[in-house]
Amino acid sequence: MSGSSDRTNATAPHLLGHVLRPDEFAHHASYDHALPAPELRHWVDRYWSVQWQLPPGTRFTATTIDDPSLHLSRERGSISRSDQPGAGHWLTGPRPRDGFEATLSGTGAVLAVKFAIGAAPLFAPTLQPDQLCGATAPADALFPGLAQEWADIPDGATNAAPQLDAWLSARTPGPDIGYERLRAALQAMTDQQITRLPQLAEAQGCTVRTLQRQFRRYAGVSPKWMLIRARVTEAIAALDRSEPHQEPVMADLAHQLGWSDQTHFIRDFRAVTGQTPYAYLVAARKHKSGPHPKV
Repeated sequence: MSGSSDRTNATAPHLLGHVLRPDEFAHHASYDHALPAPELRHWVDRYWSVQWQLPPGTRFTATTIDDPSLHLSRERGSISRSDQPGAGHWLTGPRPRDGFEATLSGTGAVLAVKFAIGAAPLFAPTLQPDQLCGATAPADALFPGLAQEWADIPDGATNAAPQLDAWLSARTPGPDIGYERLRAALQAMTDQQITRLPQLAEAQGCTVRTLQRQFRRYAGVSPKWMLIRARVTEAIAALDRSEPHQEPVMADLAHQLGWSDQTHFIRDFRAVTGQTPYAYLVAARKHKSGPHPKV
């Protein structure tokens, strides 16, 4: 049985650094999440759902900059993306150059499986993650019969978890040495002393080229981008956690997270989010009160 859910609109910790302006998001939609069964957690991070009921004429665009996990989703009601016209069953890839945006209106619901980084190809052997980089594909092409099999699953992640567990358990993959090596490299990235690709390759006892092949095969993105994105998500989380009366100094934050100077920090932050750290913080604080940050 799955566990650990969040039925309230308090920001779930794992959303910090991944959902832009989480307070504004929570004002417009209800988020829920649940862990998969223990035997699935090697391949699946979590189940998540978003449900909304907005007044007539109200539209809200939610923006995320998630890590390069692939998400398998069922989307109902009034929802549109920049790359898809509306509801359906989708497999969404990583977004290395900008965030993922979905515009909500009226009523609707999204239920999704967030695969662990690199795990999705093990459930869909014909999947090539690099072809989904920055893109979305109809899920039925890779998971035939999905629409019918998910038709009666509840919209909320907590209630849906037992049925999603059963659906995934019937497709549990066998051992894969390449996936295990990727997981080891991802674990090494949590070391804040590792900020450059040659350092990561040395820690893994392989060449930079080997690392690049592993990430392209399983995750669909480059390890260099992963290193940058990991630090940017930490920076976003730090800004989201700051209280209105706090005045974070961006140069100090850049130094704490391993950037050599503030210029490179701003460049990488903008590459991932589309805006500067200062602009992001000002927008996020529209739902809070307090002084503007120092730069």
